[in-house]
Amino acid sequence: MLLGRFAYLVPVLAIAGGLVTKPRVPASSGTFPTDRPLFVGLLIGIIIILGGLQFFPAPALGPIVEHFAMLAGQSF
Repeated sequence: MLLGRFAYLVPVLAIAGGLVTKPRVPASSGTFPTDRPLFVGLLIGIIIILGGLQFFPAPALGPIVEHFAMLAGQSF
């Protein structure tokens, strides 16, 4: 049990060590700015979507999917 709990720490620390050695690159025109309303909106949208998926399991969404499938002419 101890191994299972702490085994993931070694790869995470290896990834962190690899990121530390990378040189810092200045921002360019292809950099996505994180201090703009677009980033905030996308972040909040993803949090709402993932939070909603935690509370709406597949059996609750099943009738909605069946309805759209019926409108598309597909049957199960």
